[in-house]
Amino acid sequence: MFFLSAPSQAFDAGSQLIKVVMPFAPGGGVDQTFRHFENWAAKKNIKFVAVYRPGAEGLIGMNEIAAMPKDGYHISFATAGTIAVQRLKNPQAELETVTLIKNSIMAFVTHKDSGIRSLTDLYQGNPKTLAYGAPGQLMTIQQLIELSDGKMKSATLVPYKGGAPVVQDIAGNHVQFAAVPLLITKSFVDSGTIRLLAVDSTTRLAEYPNIPTFKEIFPKWKSTDGFAVVLPKGTDTKAVEFWNSILKEYVTDQKVQADFLKDYNMSQKFGKEELEKTVSNAINALEKK
Repeated sequence: MFFLSAPSQAFDAGSQLIKVVMPFAPGGGVDQTFRHFENWAAKKNIKFVAVYRPGAEGLIGMNEIAAMPKDGYHISFATAGTIAVQRLKNPQAELETVTLIKNSIMAFVTHKDSGIRSLTDLYQGNPKTLAYGAPGQLMTIQQLIELSDGKMKSATLVPYKGGAPVVQDIAGNHVQFAAVPLLITKSFVDSGTIRLLAVDSTTRLAEYPNIPTFKEIFPKWKSTDGFAVVLPKGTDTKAVEFWNSILKEYVTDQKVQADFLKDYNMSQKFGKEELEKTVSNAINALEKK
């Protein structure tokens, strides 16, 4: 007697909702990155449901996606920094890295009434609280401390479950200083509630011509993060090929590229190799923590 096994069903992204694990709270840079892709993909009949799992520098979300079915219908939008945290703290939870998409222009910000008007003021004021909502933001603050010759080593690092809560507490004058994506703090900057001190762009931004870049202040400055897409390790090969293909189409779309610039983002090289390099840089940065 012979038993014939039924052929496995081919991966079809439009056949069911794609579950997306989000390792940070709604409203932050990762969430906004995903939402832009979601709107673009809807035109191709690809629909998503987001599940938010903030906490532990993104580790909760990374652990959850690693344990999910390897069918291609379970993915995560994360950062190189969150992947680095997962590899350092729980390497058994393996992930399939796909690609970088873009990187936010980071901003150094403080409350308008903090008395801090420049990074020099920050040093001289002996800052007490430095806030961050993601590993990439932490790495930005750590690099600031390192390149400023340790002038802020006495400050307390205050972690949050995403960049959006950080911005709310800076606006409320509950923490003194933060490194966050410019996009999520821009409305507060433009209203005058939050003071913008510096930005991590290649040149000064036309909208803020008096705000210096990180590199102007620190010539040795390096960017070590980026938004990325990951899957559970061992995900179906055809599904991995699909996500590579659709994401490449997305990041090379001219309107998408224009949106990146408009929303204060920088494009990054596409592919797994570039993502792995960035994760390696993030691991090196976090190991100095």
